[in-house]
Amino acid sequence: MYPNPLGITPAMRANFHPVFRINQNCVAVLDLSQESGQSHLIPKEDQQNFIQNRNTRERLSESHQEKCYTIGKYDENRLNLYSSELFQDSLNSISGYDGARTLHVGVDLGGPVGEDVYSFWDGVVHSVGYNPDLGDYGYVVVVEYDLSDLKLNNNDNDNVNSSSSSSRSSNNDNMEDGNDHQDSLLDWCASPEEKQECKDGSIGMKSHVDYNRFWALYGHLDASTINRNTVGKHIKKGDVLGHLGDVHENGGWSIPHVHFQLTIHPPVTHDLPGAVTMQDRVRALIDFPDPRFVLGEIY
Repeated sequence: MYPNPLGITPAMRANFHPVFRINQNCVAVLDLSQESGQSHLIPKEDQQNFIQNRNTRERLSESHQEKCYTIGKYDENRLNLYSSELFQDSLNSISGYDGARTLHVGVDLGGPVGEDVYSFWDGVVHSVGYNPDLGDYGYVVVVEYDLSDLKLNNNDNDNVNSSSSSSRSSNNDNMEDGNDHQDSLLDWCASPEEKQECKDGSIGMKSHVDYNRFWALYGHLDASTINRNTVGKHIKKGDVLGHLGDVHENGGWSIPHVHFQLTIHPPVTHDLPGAVTMQDRVRALIDFPDPRFVLGEIY
């Protein structure tokens, strides 16, 4: 079970809008733990040729071919995939995370270029921008959310303060719903020293932090993301935040996808470490909760 500092329950999740609409008849859950980064990143000088060749292949293929989608997993060690300088630069620090970063702490939802990406709930745009480095987010937006009212409205149906097993998902052993996060937090602290740090709140969750508020990053989008989102803009559930970006917009990734990531700490800017070192895994799985608490049991 992953720590659930946000206390999101199945009853609450039922109110959320899909972040990305996936055709369940044609979807593949990827294993990227053995993939090579060379096959996924397209250098800037090759991107236009890549787009032209892809478009030609699509025109020659069956016009009624079913659209297919992909899912990239959370808490996956992508040792070979993240081979670009961006991930291997041990001196680069993002939100206090540095080192050679290979552990993926978001969920990737892939599909055709241009597919809509939605806000799952009402929120406020925290930051928006363009991260141009090869392997980075490209166009990205971060939205701040507050679930206080939703928790109050769902209190009778699914008590978010309960630590009983009834608030847990019965279909996924890696997910934990409700606010029984202190016990699960300790499960992720391997050594006695770490367990004490977790109890004290010095790893991850702090007693003074309001965990009704959190932030979600939507990365690898298209250029329209900049025009449709401004800092401070109020977003409604189901609003389109952007579209899946092409290779020249999304950081050079050959497979169009949105990287969806949660954080319990406000980002400094339109950036989060989408991957961390294995040594930081315990802290990261708390700071960046499992996106399936929002997305549901998509795998």
